[in-house]
Amino acid sequence: MTGWNNWATGASVTATDFVRSAGGLIGAVLVHVPGEQVRKDLLAGLAASLATAGRESVLGVEHFERTGDDRRRELARQARVIGSGITTLAEKSAVPVCGVVLRSNCEGHLWTPAAAAHLARTPNAPVLMQLYNEWLHQLVLLRDALLPFHNWEQVRLRVDEHGLRRIEDPRRAFLTDYLTRSPRHDVVVQLAAWAVSEFRVPQRAYGFRVEDGTALPSVVTGSPLHSPRGLLDWSDAADGEPTAFVPVVDDYLAIPTAEPASSGRQRQPEYMLVETGGGAGRSRLTLRSDHAPDVDLGQALRGHRYAYLAVGGEPHTPDGSGSQYTAPQVLATDGLVDFPSGTHLIDDVPDRQVLALLGKIVPHNIVLWDGRDWTRAAGAGKAGPPRVVVRVA
Repeated sequence: MTGWNNWATGASVTATDFVRSAGGLIGAVLVHVPGEQVRKDLLAGLAASLATAGRESVLGVEHFERTGDDRRRELARQARVIGSGITTLAEKSAVPVCGVVLRSNCEGHLWTPAAAAHLARTPNAPVLMQLYNEWLHQLVLLRDALLPFHNWEQVRLRVDEHGLRRIEDPRRAFLTDYLTRSPRHDVVVQLAAWAVSEFRVPQRAYGFRVEDGTALPSVVTGSPLHSPRGLLDWSDAADGEPTAFVPVVDDYLAIPTAEPASSGRQRQPEYMLVETGGGAGRSRLTLRSDHAPDVDLGQALRGHRYAYLAVGGEPHTPDGSGSQYTAPQVLATDGLVDFPSGTHLIDDVPDRQVLALLGKIVPHNIVLWDGRDWTRAAGAGKAGPPRVVVRVA
């Protein structure tokens, strides 16, 4: 399985770099079965394998976009988008004319009839089939390695002379988890770390920093209403030693709780993100303000993953029932805030404070509301626990 790239162990490449280099495999096929129609049919075979539906689909998860829970739906859409993007990169990449001979393990991917016919009609069929198989499988691995990353085109993947075959075992474990249940966030993070490094993240990690960059949930720099729930954003910035970012407390139910004060400080706190060491390759990120208690980013992200969304609809204002609070009242409370029964509105919360607020409320039944249709907000979430509606300004 060697001989198709010149990467040394530890090399890092983008998706564009990877597709371009893997093009040598398909170029070696076209030396023996030349022609533009052959090239188009082989690319169509790649598109069929990377699609999320159809006979040749390697990851047939299209139905999750319609019927899956939030995490499965998000990953199914991600698979479709990245698969289409890789196909486009392959179509636009120049195909080098070269000779490569390798032994490629059969992966059981179904080929389109047109691709199979082209590969089987020459005396070199066994060699050509292995070249095509390796090209196809490497680009499938590329798609799956990038699944955790919202900004997948910027990610720098760790590769070697075997391309991305180093991630086959963690990829298989991740897909088993994904196809049999809603995957936990730390499972997504673990696959992401495998894809870009040799660093192994522990359970409960919500992000990490490695030699080439940092991966944190998209909402850290994005919109709390519209950012993905379980995907990461990659940044080339890597200021510090490799580390996994973990919550201060694994079990939030063990954190002391208090009800919010009916009145309190109204000064709007401004937060900055600071890192504190946890030892043995673990760190914690804290939202810190001069005017309010610290908020653990891990708990804030947990709150975002658990929150319900109430977005869109016709404008309809609250009916006045239930209690109302301001964000500073809640943020000034020590520990986690647990509300009494009923529906509670935290109104007009600045976008930059929403994440901190999510880290202060017990995440049983939080609704993020865009301020339009109150009936959607009042009906979202669970019927039993206290409903806490956060109106994002």
